[in-house]
This record gives sequence, structure tokens and C-alpha cells, in this order.
Amino acid sequence: MTDYGKLFASKVQSKLKEKIIGNIFVTVTKEDALYIQITRDGRDTQMQTYINNLSEKMLNGYSTDYAVYEIMKQYREHVTKIMEKRYFYGN
Repeated sequence: MTDYGKLFASKVQSKLKEKIIGNIFVTVTKEDALYIQITRDGRDTQMQTYINNLSEKMLNGYSTDYAVYEIMKQYREHVTKIMEKRYFYGN
């Protein structure tokens, strides 16, 4: 993991902590992917995702704000699915 990868992951984590209640873990893998894990009280709201080709994306102008936007979009969809299963029949 490079220094800029560590800085990018740290910045993404701090921005996600401003928006999400729960435990947030962000790191860059050896395969050049940003790994994000979000858990909330050990419930079924745990989500794991990867953003691949991080170095290439950063060279092309990929920002922490856009990474947070993508992660938030995925997390909202994940939580919505869980809530639909929990509170509605036939899902």
C-alpha cells in the first residue's frame, strides 16, 4: 500500500464517519482496491465492498468525495433491502 493510498483511505473513512452511524473500516488492499466494511451493532446491516483499480482511478481524478458518494449509494441500497425484508411481506 502506498502513502497516497493510506491518505485516501483515511480521508474516505473520516468522511463516511460524518454520514454513517456504525463502525467503518477502510483500507487499500495489495490488489490495489479500496476495501470498505461498515457494521452496525453486529446486526445484519453489515456491508463489505471494494473499489477496484484505485491507483488508476486516482490518476484520472477520482476524488474522496466521489468515492464516498458511491459507497453511500451502495449502503443506502443495502439498508433499504434489509428494511424491506424486515417490515414488508413478500420480499
